[in-house]
Amino acid sequence: MRRLITTSLLTCLLLFASLEGMSYLALYVLSTFGISYAPLSASLSDEQRTRLRLRLDEYRTAGTFGSHHPTLGWTVPKANTTQDFTSNSQGIRGKREYTLEPAPDILRISAFGDSFTFGSEVLDRDTWEEQLGRSDPRLEVLNFAVPAYGLDQAYLRYHTEGARFGSDIVVIGFMSENIRRNVNVFRPFYHRLYWSHLFTKPRFVVREAELVLLPNPLSTVSSYERLLTHDREVLAEIGHDDYFYRTHYHPSPFDWLRSVRLARMAWHAASTRWDGIFRADGMYNVHSEAFALTVKIFDAFYREALTHQSLPVILIYPDLGDLDRYHRQAPRRYEPLLDVFKAKGYRHIDVLDAFIQYDRRVKTEDLTVGTWGHLSPLGNKIVADALLKSLQEERRFTRPQIREQARRELTRIQQVMQARS
Repeated sequence: MRRLITTSLLTCLLLFASLEGMSYLALYVLSTFGISYAPLSASLSDEQRTRLRLRLDEYRTAGTFGSHHPTLGWTVPKANTTQDFTSNSQGIRGKREYTLEPAPDILRISAFGDSFTFGSEVLDRDTWEEQLGRSDPRLEVLNFAVPAYGLDQAYLRYHTEGARFGSDIVVIGFMSENIRRNVNVFRPFYHRLYWSHLFTKPRFVVREAELVLLPNPLSTVSSYERLLTHDREVLAEIGHDDYFYRTHYHPSPFDWLRSVRLARMAWHAASTRWDGIFRADGMYNVHSEAFALTVKIFDAFYREALTHQSLPVILIYPDLGDLDRYHRQAPRRYEPLLDVFKAKGYRHIDVLDAFIQYDRRVKTEDLTVGTWGHLSPLGNKIVADALLKSLQEERRFTRPQIREQARRELTRIQQVMQARS
């Protein structure tokens, strides 16, 4: 009996050692492909604590809390001048101030979106908004974009601040990666590269086929003071509505076991493959929460612009991965979204098409700047030219024509919605 127990124990130890050894080897191989065990932290890091403490100290001494915005999460600081950009007293990029109503002989265009629309990493004069405005004296282009925004925040900025500026054309900017941001509340949950981005954001959910807004969870300075002192509790509360917090794995007391690490990584990969934002081939997953939500936000944004008698134009930016897929002759991962726009008759411009029409052989490094793939001055020029061509082709240069067209489009959309209901 003792020999049987000893043999069984040795067999179990041998199997355990073999399993751990194979798991160790598998983790090593995965690491060579840049895939590592990275549980989502349940608390702030020392670096994040230091950064948040400095911001709170700044608020106590100077009364400013960075770019924090109670409703939108964050925004462009007003009347700000740095080496990178200038903003006016209305929080619009550039030095010029704007009246709420445009002059009768001016076509006003307002742009909303993230850093690609904002023009990060290029000077004010090199953004597509500035270049478009210089192309025709009748054009007035307002840049309401904010770096790191999701489509949800861009829509909310239009709803709360931009709609009152009486624009004739409303440009809805969307970089293809933004589909992830629409299901995110706290950017560090999304990716470790965003460790320093400590402001939370609002997000929408779809309930009974309707958009429901979940307000910004940390809307006050006191809520950030609580984050600093009770970070585990607050992060868990924020994570309740964050896709990445809910679907990612968290630290475990058994993480010292290589087999546990590998199993948790495999489970996460399998679960997000079937209900993830992207399919295994890199295409948008049309059955995901993120895709359905993104379509709903586009619907709401598009309709609201029409309600204010403005003509919406959706601008889709490719990221570096999209440009690489193009050069490999792979399908555009956001193609399902383009299909939705075509089916609904939404006015849209695919910037990748504009790049191809400019020069099929143009290099990615000529179109982009920096590690994030923001548009270069040339890339911005191509966008400006594509928008100008779109405006000229459909002859939307008089305000009465624009308003009549907006009314007709809104009526058409409302009739389609009533028929479906």
